[in-house]
Amino acid sequence: TGILGLVGCSSIGTKPYQDLTATDVSSATVLLQPPDKMLQVEEPDRLIGLLQDVVIYEEDNSYLEYAGQAVTFQLTMSDGTQTDITAYNPFLIIDGTGYRTEYEPCEALNRYANELLNSGDAAVVLEEPPVLSGARGETVVTAVLDTYS
Repeated sequence: TGILGLVGCSSIGTKPYQDLTATDVSSATVLLQPPDKMLQVEEPDRLIGLLQDVVIYEEDNSYLEYAGQAVTFQLTMSDGTQTDITAYNPFLIIDGTGYRTEYEPCEALNRYANELLNSGDAAVVLEEPPVLSGARGETVVTAVLDTYS
C-alpha cells in the first residue's frame, strides 16, 4: 500500500490560484510569444476566473524541450509583489518553475490572451524586445536578441 499511496499522491492536483480575487491584483499584462507583443489587461476579472480554474501537478521542467506559443501573464499584486504565470500547454510555469497542468484550463488562458490580441481592445505595451547595449568611451556593444520577458 505504500507504493500505491505514493503513486496516487503524484496524480493529485492543486489549484494554486483558487483563492485569488480582484482585490489581490493591482495590474496585469500578458506577453504573447510569438508574436512578441505585450498587452495591458484592462479588466482582470476574466483572467482571475481562468487562473482560479488552473490545476497543476508535479514539477516538470521538460517544457524547455517544447516549441509553440507561450503566453505569460505578469501580475502585480496589491502588496507590490509580482508573479509571472506562463501558459505553455501541457505546462504552467510559475515564476520560472514548470508544472504539468490540465489541458483545458491552460488552453483557456492561451485562448484568452489571443482574444485580447485579436480584439484590438487591449493597449499594446511592447511590440518587440527592448534593445540592450552598453558603452565605454567610444565603444558600443549591443546584445544579440533572443527571447525576452
